[in-house]
Amino acid sequence: MRALWQSIAVAVLIGGLGACASPQDVSLTGNAHGCDAVASRPLAFSSRRAADTLEARASGTTCAQTEVTVVLRLPDGRQALAFSLPLPVLQEGMGGAQPATQAQLATLLRRYIDEAQLDARPGALPVWKKGEPTPGFDQGMELTTPLSRQRYAALRSARPNLLCLRDAQESFSCHVWDRKQRRAEVILQH
Repeated sequence: MRALWQSIAVAVLIGGLGACASPQDVSLTGNAHGCDAVASRPLAFSSRRAADTLEARASGTTCAQTEVTVVLRLPDGRQALAFSLPLPVLQEGMGGAQPATQAQLATLLRRYIDEAQLDARPGALPVWKKGEPTPGFDQGMELTTPLSRQRYAALRSARPNLLCLRDAQESFSCHVWDRKQRRAEVILQH
């Protein structure tokens, strides 16, 4: 399990696990006042068979200065999770030149969506050992969780799918689906 979790963390941090990529949709919408692009892909987050959709949408006055909104939608269209950040913050963590055109912006969004990690294997979450300050601490990982030890253990024991997304320049967050509460929870952050 240690090797599995470390490979997930390393893959997220250095830029992706291509085997997890799924077909996706990309659209560009130009207007006289700005630059917009959208990339999405289907994935199974809320259950092993769900047809959820992960979407990254960027919109701004110029392609280099857009705001990116990331949304995970359930099969019925409801939002399971959402957050936004300025493109320069997201782009800096992914490397490469800032997009100057809609096509470059769409390529960056596609790459972001492709790099989102979905692990549907049980046991992907590290054990939070008694006496350790965070989960995975004994394995040398710098992970935190916003959850109590009891809540973390309860979610981990349910063996949920784990979705890890870059959410800032040098960090990512991992989300799980809480079947009982019918909502997404941030379970780990790096």
